Amino acid sequence: MKTTLNAFLPPYSSLTPADLASGADDIAKGLFYHHDATFCDGYTLVGTAEVEVTLLAVSEVIDQKRKAIEAQLQRDIADSEVRQNKLREQIQQLLALPNGVEA
Repeated sequence: MKTTLNAFLPPYSSLTPADLASGADDIAKGLFYHHDATFCDGYTLVGTAEVEVTLLAVSEVIDQKRKAIEAQLQRDIADSEVRQNKLREQIQQLLALPNGVEA
């Protein structure tokens, strides 16, 4: 399948208009490609790209999606652990406060 994408110069890029005009092969690696011409503030539209996409087999797409979900799950587990540790720390800090009861 073929599609046309817009090529944008990222705001942090050091490429100059002269660099773009040179047409060097490695310039394309420094650009960002997106279908929306109004992509994002700070990105400069510099051209278009014709892209040919070879789709994976359905079984491979399913496997890739499974891997993405598993990675998301691992991030969520790690984030949850961080949140739980913060809550435990808050409990410990509360328990360490003097409660006004004389020993």
